[in-house]
Amino acid sequence: MKYNDGATRERVIEKTIELLKLHGVRGWNMDKLSAETDLAKNTLYKIVRSKESLMEEVALKHCKRIYSQLLHISESDDDYFSTLEKLLQTYSEISPAYFAEIFIEYPNVKSTVESQFAEAKQRLIEYIAAGIRAGYVKDLGAEKIFDLLRAIGFFFVSVKDERERSEKIQFAFQCVLCGIVNR
Repeated sequence: MKYNDGATRERVIEKTIELLKLHGVRGWNMDKLSAETDLAKNTLYKIVRSKESLMEEVALKHCKRIYSQLLHISESDDDYFSTLEKLLQTYSEISPAYFAEIFIEYPNVKSTVESQFAEAKQRLIEYIAAGIRAGYVKDLGAEKIFDLLRAIGFFFVSVKDERERSEKIQFAFQCVLCGIVNR
């Protein structure tokens, strides 16, 4: 088997995600990943430079998927409130518990992800700003509202059950909406 083919790399990524879901960031090491992927440790290190670079790849892949979905929703022709609710529901359903752990454990990964997705973040902030300009949302500052919504997702990171975490995030988002929406 070639160690540098796309299928092997993808298997390493998928096993990494499984380990993250089961054990969090600190609950496994490259030896465990090596065993899980049936790759010699030196072969594994030819595929990924380090655990940190692997966490960066996982985070970037995840963020790309999140922002792609959120941007697609924000560009829909639905009315503002329906779109905003879809954005919040989607975000609450696709934020894994291990994600914030990666940012806490590897601050450089957070910086890389934020720089890679600055444009997408800005487009979402602009969506909130458009709601403020249209009078749908109270003028609390679009970036502050975005940061508050993102912080809610990070607050519930300790809830390991994905369904329970999603429900808690949804509820918190609904509470925030009640406070920021002009109705």
